Amino acid sequence: MIVDARTIASRELLLRMRDLLADHCGREVSVEVFLAGEGDAKRLRAFVSMSGCKTIVEKKEGYYIVRITGNVCCA
Repeated sequence: MIVDARTIASRELLLRMRDLLADHCGREVSVEVFLAGEGDAKRLRAFVSMSGCKTIVEKKEGYYIVRITGNVCCA
């Protein structure tokens, strides 16, 4: 799944990711999120780490990609 969040506010992005991860609780996910800045990439990475998923941040020309993979564990 690809999510282009380059024009979405940080709070809105985190709410969307919360819902996406909750919908996939106990299942494998593979999501690529496109972000405009490094700060958003760091916030998303920290947020997703609480779900037990692995994140990889990759810098591209003018934007960032956060790759989220793993089994979503919900508390």
